This record gives sequence, structure tokens and C-alpha cells, in this order.
Amino acid sequence: MMFYEIIDEQGRFCGFKVEKGLDGQLTSHTYSYLHARQMYKDMGQTLGLEAKKMDIVLIAEDNESTRQLLKDIAESLGYTPLVTPDAYCAFDEYLALDQNGGDSRRVLLTDNNMPGMTGTTLSEKVHNYEFEKYGRRITPIVMLTGDDRVQQTPCIDILMRKPPELNDLENALTTSFSKYDV
Repeated sequence: MMFYEIIDEQGRFCGFKVEKGLDGQLTSHTYSYLHARQMYKDMGQTLGLEAKKMDIVLIAEDNESTRQLLKDIAESLGYTPLVTPDAYCAFDEYLALDQNGGDSRRVLLTDNNMPGMTGTTLSEKVHNYEFEKYGRRITPIVMLTGDDRVQQTPCIDILMRKPPELNDLENALTTSFSKYDV
């Protein structure tokens, strides 16, 4: 059996390809980032290696160009972006990260006005899930919105108006990730 790490253009780990011979036939499977992280962690424990830690920015944004811009900014700041087009997908990815993300740190960066579920509702769902499972909040939440009616809530750590200044967004992410250091 052969394991190959899949590395993106910036040199970051993003998955595994596994090839194995079975009765003379070669089979190949590609595993996503989340599944690969768990396999890498399990394999690392078996081999006495330490799994790679990552700082993940889970982005929930319905506007494609804004989504790409936030992804590019997160990457340029050294974070690993996980991009979703709406709050439903973001919550699914959040749950998968919580179950399979190992010891990676994460911040939720969400728009508010999205079809189906708002970023405020997504923030409340994450907040309620963490209180049920852990008895406390874990994931910092940064809300980006162009809607002046959206107000700070206990579920939102940082509320920013669109379009944010690059320095302000960088400070918001740095501050959010620093909450893991306490």
C-alpha cells in the first residue's frame, strides 16, 4: 500500500491518495482533507509521528467573488480556508471538523444575509451545539455584514461591516485564533 500526500499550489497538505494492490489489481482512492486528517493522525500515532496542526478559517459566504476574496485573504495570512456557499453547508462542515478535525484550531467567518439560513442563525446553531457538547463556547465567530440592522449578539465574537479593511480583518482573525492560546 502506498500513501501520497496531496499538496496544493501553496505547499499545504489537503488530502491523501492511497494506492494498494489487491490480487494483482491496483486500486486507488483519494481522501478529502477531513478524512485525510483523521487517517494522518491515526497513521502518525501508529508510526510515532505527530499530526500536522492547522488553523482553519471556515468561510460561509453566498457571493462567489466575495467568497474567493475571503479565501485568498485567509491563505495570504497563512490560514487554511474551508469555503462554503451558504450557512447550511458551513454548519455541515463545522460538524465534520468538530468530529474529524483533530486538534486543528478554527474560526467561523460568516456573512449574515444568505439564502435559507442567516449567519446569525448559523452562529446560534454553533453556539448551542458547543454548549450541549462541551458546556462552553469553543469556536470564535467573526460576522461580516453589509446590513446595518445586524447587531452584536453573545454568539458573535466580532461583528464587522462590509467591506472590511484588510488590516481589520487580519486583526479579527488573529484575535480570534489567539483565544485558543489562553
